[in-house]
Amino acid sequence: MKKIIYLFVMVMLISGCASRRALTVDEKAIINELPGQTYYTQTNIWFSDLGGPRYNDYHKGSVFPVGSKVRIVDCLGEKINFSDESGVVYGMVQRRKNGVDIMTFFNRYFSNENVMAEGGVFSKFTKQDQENIKRGTVDYGMSKEAVLMAYGYPSTQGFSASDIRSNQWEYLELSNRRTYVYFQDNIIVKIEDTRPRHARPFKGLRQTATVRVKSQINTLASIDSNADEITKYKELLDKGAITKEEYEQKKKQLLGL
Repeated sequence: MKKIIYLFVMVMLISGCASRRALTVDEKAIINELPGQTYYTQTNIWFSDLGGPRYNDYHKGSVFPVGSKVRIVDCLGEKINFSDESGVVYGMVQRRKNGVDIMTFFNRYFSNENVMAEGGVFSKFTKQDQENIKRGTVDYGMSKEAVLMAYGYPSTQGFSASDIRSNQWEYLELSNRRTYVYFQDNIIVKIEDTRPRHARPFKGLRQTATVRVKSQINTLASIDSNADEITKYKELLDKGAITKEEYEQKKKQLLGL
């Protein structure tokens, strides 16, 4: 993986592993200097259309796109307020129980470099992952790093709060709905969309593509096997062990004619 992605991943994973702690003197100084500064969003962020601050790990409402240029209004306690280029103010609030310190919280979502710029982290992902990130969706085959950019950080609420070092992430979708994302070797292998007394496996583009590719591989393997069989019968014909009629009959059978 390219160095730029590695650096991005390290920042994201380190911030994701951090627990609530007291800020250092230098970090407090940085936080105090944030108001008025320009940053870029590192992930897609969802906001309720009703306005006002929202809990950052719910996925409902409008998407504030990754790579958006923003101005920091203030960064206090559990809340970050920022405005877009038109001056509209947005607020992000994290749950206190399982939340991280405000410095880590800020670094998860904002950067002074635009990850969507030419040569940025976004350009290093596959074309399919880029499309998912732009749509704000997750799909089979995506890496944890791509999921963080596309869907943000997993839930920090309740007993099921997700640790991004684990292979199961939970996202809250309101109305008692949750999305569970499962990883193996850093790649999504399963997605579930759940509601009370209901579970629906996610049928994504990657899963469909995987099934199609496996089918093609099986077909090619079958063709190769039949070709070997035909070669064997041709050798028997050349040796006089079978008649030409028997050879032609077997050849048609193997070719499905």
